[in-house]
Amino acid sequence: MAVFRRISAILGASPRRVPDRGFMLGQLIGAGSGLAALILYTLFIAMPGWAETIAFLWLSAHAGFALMAADPERDAAAKAAATASLTLFIAYLCSLTGGLTSPFLPWLLVLPADGALTRQPRMILWSAGATAFGIVLLALAAPMGLTDAPLLPAAETPLVRAIVALAAGAYAGAAIWSVTRAERQAQASARRGAQVFQAVTEGAGDLILRMTQGGELRFASAASAGLLGLEPAALVGRSVFDFVVPGDRAVLSETLLDAASLKRPTSAEVRMIKAGGGLAWMEFRCDPVSDGAWGAAVDIVAVGRDTSVRRAFEDQLARSRDLAERANSSKSQFLANMSHELRTPLNAIIGFSDVMRQEMFGAVSVPKYKEYAGLIHDSGRHLLDLIGDVLDMSKIEAGKFEISPEPIDAAELIAKCLETVKVTAERKKVKLTANLAAAPGLVADRRALKQILLNLLSNAIKFTPAGGTVEIATASKAGWFWLGVADDGVGIGEDDLKRLGRPFEQAAGAYTREHEGTGLGLSLVRSFVELHGGRLEIESALGEGTTVRAFLPMTPQQAFAEAAQ
Repeated sequence: MAVFRRISAILGASPRRVPDRGFMLGQLIGAGSGLAALILYTLFIAMPGWAETIAFLWLSAHAGFALMAADPERDAAAKAAATASLTLFIAYLCSLTGGLTSPFLPWLLVLPADGALTRQPRMILWSAGATAFGIVLLALAAPMGLTDAPLLPAAETPLVRAIVALAAGAYAGAAIWSVTRAERQAQASARRGAQVFQAVTEGAGDLILRMTQGGELRFASAASAGLLGLEPAALVGRSVFDFVVPGDRAVLSETLLDAASLKRPTSAEVRMIKAGGGLAWMEFRCDPVSDGAWGAAVDIVAVGRDTSVRRAFEDQLARSRDLAERANSSKSQFLANMSHELRTPLNAIIGFSDVMRQEMFGAVSVPKYKEYAGLIHDSGRHLLDLIGDVLDMSKIEAGKFEISPEPIDAAELIAKCLETVKVTAERKKVKLTANLAAAPGLVADRRALKQILLNLLSNAIKFTPAGGTVEIATASKAGWFWLGVADDGVGIGEDDLKRLGRPFEQAAGAYTREHEGTGLGLSLVRSFVELHGGRLEIESALGEGTTVRAFLPMTPQQAFAEAAQ
């Protein structure tokens, strides 16, 4: 098939999608005429000799070109072969009937008209070349005496000459009429297409340009007035690069050349200069257009859409993103500075208040001072814990918090956490219960897991009224460690439940909540669980209490291994 496509390209014939039935019918009629002539000659004249038999069978063999043209990709090759065969056939008849004086010679002159039926310039040249080749062939054969024995009797030559000449003239006239009619139809179709194209382009909001590969404008749609402030007449005849910002001209030039050379659509986004001042971002799709029968891509049709609004939005988005990144960087820097500036005096406050509370350098004579020292110590510890939570969340959001997994005895760690919150639970008269199962082989970040436990227990105690119960339970199964904390406290509403786990979110508003805290507890818990490759589940209802479950892989790497499978 590649060979036939190459022949089509050489002959300038565009690939057909359906067979040329007119050509096939002509070849079949010619083949049928040769076969019929052989039969009639045998029946009514005489048994044909070798010369006549070759002529009849040669003409009949043109049925093969009809079969060849049944495949659209072989159409051009079939027509070229048929023209060459017909040239040699007519030259053969002329050599048998007088050479250059043969009555069949006019048929050689008809071959260009036969080529004109294809409306392919290179096929016409091929037919004309075949005619010249046939005449030269006969001229060379005459001096060698190859045309001295005419097949037709001299008495019958004038009649045959007249019949053949009339037939050739009729065929040439029919070919000329067919080509003229086809040309008129093509012109009418082009006019209708131009009218439709003009109607479409005038109503289109996009800018439609037709230009040469070098950028010379041949057509501009009416949208140019609204988009560029120039009427189409002011654009036609000028270079499109006159209206493009100098820095973007190379981009558009390369796009036009690519569309022409690669024979496929290309696109580019450039800035165009408006007549009244200002710029407009235009995104062009450039399509090559083949003009004429020679199949050369001489023009580019570019459809441009104004993308100024989108570009402005993208620029604003980029600026907002930069501002957000700078603000986030500033926040991180502020938190780092705050960590240093606040932790240093807080440690001093906590340490000195502890010294006063324990009366390490002597008794405090006024009991109220000792009580105040204890309050200062507790408040300092609380403030230091809040600062630690804020810094941890900042690191997690920045992706800079890294866990350090190590083997952990879950029961021992939970016992220490229960001991830590025991005083608070007793003060609120909340009962603590534990239902723990062994979890051998648990690997996790000790500090993160401790913070998960303390936050969940502290929250449960905080929102459980006096006389309530907080239970912690654990289990391990199929490579997962399960940790749950349940209370029978006030519970959480459905709307508030959706917000929990976000940084600084709490179940009640900032002015109505009854409990202290930053709202980072559950957010930190969720983040620490996810850093281990686990997940967090929360179930709650108003007045019925809350249950929080954390599922962690026995080793943090397990979650990544399962995700890769």
